[in-house]
Amino acid sequence: MKKGLSKFPLSGREVAASLAVMVSFGIGLLDIYLSIPPSDYSFLKLPRTLEELQTLSVLLTADGCSCSCHRSTFSGVSFLIKKHRVEAASDGDS
Repeated sequence: MKKGLSKFPLSGREVAASLAVMVSFGIGLLDIYLSIPPSDYSFLKLPRTLEELQTLSVLLTADGCSCSCHRSTFSGVSFLIKKHRVEAASDGDS
């Protein structure tokens, strides 16, 4: 092995410069996070009844959404509606 060559491809200055860039980037992100105003989620309403879930499902389906996120929501809503119908039918039979 030749003298002066190391296995590590970066010099000490390059490592220090890289570390300084990463630290300044991290400080910038922290500053942005700390300067964000508090969020108000009071306007969000969760469906509380089966009718509200059905309305949500109908509205989203009528909207023609094709996003996989919405499709998984539809599947969950449909599952809840079907499960509730089955339970209601079995309770009515008893």
